[in-house]
Amino acid sequence: MGTALRILSVASMLVSLLCSFACSQDQAALESIKGSEIVHHIKFLASEEMRGRETFTREHMIAARYIANAFELYGLKRPPNYPDYYQRIPSKLLSVGTPNTFATRENNYIEGEDFRAAAVGSGTLDAEVMFVGYGVTREGYDSYAGVDVRNRIVMVFEGNFPGKGGSFPSLPQLLVGNAIQHGASGMIFVRGSSPKNKKWEIGSEVSTASLVSPIVMAKKMKILDWNEITWKQWSHFPMVYVSMEVADDLLGRSKRTIGELKEEIDRLGKSLSFSLQHNVSLSIDVCESQQSTVNVVGMIEGTDPVLRKEVIIVGAHCDHLSISSESGETLYGADDNASGIAALLEIAEAFSFCDAKPKRSILFIAFTGEEKSLIGSQYYIDHPVVALEKTTAMLNLDMIGRNDSTEIIVASQGQIKGFSPFLHEPAHKVGIVVRESEDISGSDHVAFSFQSIPVIFFFDGGGEFGHSPNDTWVQLSPYKMERVARLCFLAIDRIARQ
Repeated sequence: MGTALRILSVASMLVSLLCSFACSQDQAALESIKGSEIVHHIKFLASEEMRGRETFTREHMIAARYIANAFELYGLKRPPNYPDYYQRIPSKLLSVGTPNTFATRENNYIEGEDFRAAAVGSGTLDAEVMFVGYGVTREGYDSYAGVDVRNRIVMVFEGNFPGKGGSFPSLPQLLVGNAIQHGASGMIFVRGSSPKNKKWEIGSEVSTASLVSPIVMAKKMKILDWNEITWKQWSHFPMVYVSMEVADDLLGRSKRTIGELKEEIDRLGKSLSFSLQHNVSLSIDVCESQQSTVNVVGMIEGTDPVLRKEVIIVGAHCDHLSISSESGETLYGADDNASGIAALLEIAEAFSFCDAKPKRSILFIAFTGEEKSLIGSQYYIDHPVVALEKTTAMLNLDMIGRNDSTEIIVASQGQIKGFSPFLHEPAHKVGIVVRESEDISGSDHVAFSFQSIPVIFFFDGGGEFGHSPNDTWVQLSPYKMERVARLCFLAIDRIARQ
């Protein structure tokens, strides 16, 4: 179906959503979704033995097998031409080797204490350092204006630039790409200058698959012209993270501190870039190895001869993180996102109970690598099981079990932006309040929204427990998760039958 026709189809479908949600609904299937069963799944997925289900780990594959076994038990079909339920994702793993060195003429800094190497590129440099603030380039603002950084090392600090010219996402990967395209040969990234706007750092191990989604985003926003030359330069671009104290030491000759420079840039809304008037020596070793991970995909085929060729995607990410770098404790990932996966499994099982099967097909996907820049969802976009133009909508469940147990945040985008008002009736039916949000960022649905596929996002709002050892199953509300899963089931069912 062409884009215009699909928009018209979705629009007419939404009008019909004003009708009662009970007219075609199998009540027994709805009531089969139980909070106690959702918790049962979470207890396994977020157990101590699962060690956070981090992507590319043995525990992540155990979780994937658990989900695939559930799909088979519930009678979901394997994707067309697939031997099993796994969509395999090949990748390279970039790993920082040892030793790595970082020094000036006055100081030899200690790896692990004063600096940490990032898994970007290998290289040995002795080059002048250029301070370039936020390291961003947008219409009306350019951190690189007035300075020549070719064959030099750039120093940038974290955070979102608050001035004019629109937002340049402060993802380190995009800052590296921008530096490369301005001719820089290496980067010193200062940590701690913007803790509230801090994004995930580039680690000591990075999958090349995790770079794809930021690059797609950069191209979509027209902020970087990423090409094969950029990729080649990336593999020879050494990068280190340093503290503000080390950065201030490097800035000594300028008689300024990182904090003062950031305050001045933010206050004036103008770029401030200059040479530090001395060289830094960098020697970083990054190795490559092969690896793979999987999305888990199961299908319920539609019954209508025409509409069955269209799919509704129901997604949740299976992965989390592993061990806290600060405390050494397990990061269980109960709410984030064992809760979404457990709800997805309950919804899939409920559809297997339905007496009347949906007209459209439904594709249930447990995504991998959401915590690593949307590896799984971006790979699906590039390798769809069903053509993207046949995807009617994508519904995403990511963190649904904490905070106020009587409400759930729902955000929507695309041709069904504003869809949440249509959810108020079924929300009342299942006993939960829908709170609308304009924030559609931050999870697997983003990859679909970039393709102009309508999305609906269910989210509890998160909090300080995110990515911490406090995210355990005992903190979750079975009541809330049951009602969110039932609400999502009703929404899917209605879209699938129109």
